Amino acid sequence: WQEALEKAIDQSATCGVCISSSGIGPWHNEEMRVFLEKRVRNNSIRVIPILLPGTDKETINNLPSFLSRLHYVDFRTGIASASILPN
Repeated sequence: WQEALEKAIDQSATCGVCISSSGIGPWHNEEMRVFLEKRVRNNSIRVIPILLPGTDKETINNLPSFLSRLHYVDFRTGIASASILPN
């Protein structure tokens, strides 16, 4: 399954990084960093942080630096009231 995941990442131009109150897990962190590296080499690659319901301010304040500077989609109060917010 890791090879299939690598192939999918190689073929993707956009990555949504889902963030919950428990932050980013170790495996998700690896995937996110691969996409951030791709983004450095190719500025058409998009990495979009997605704040899930229940994500607290402390979690947001402790996001990795390269992720925290990006615009994010805010689903903290639900999908119907989602907004795109600057860093």
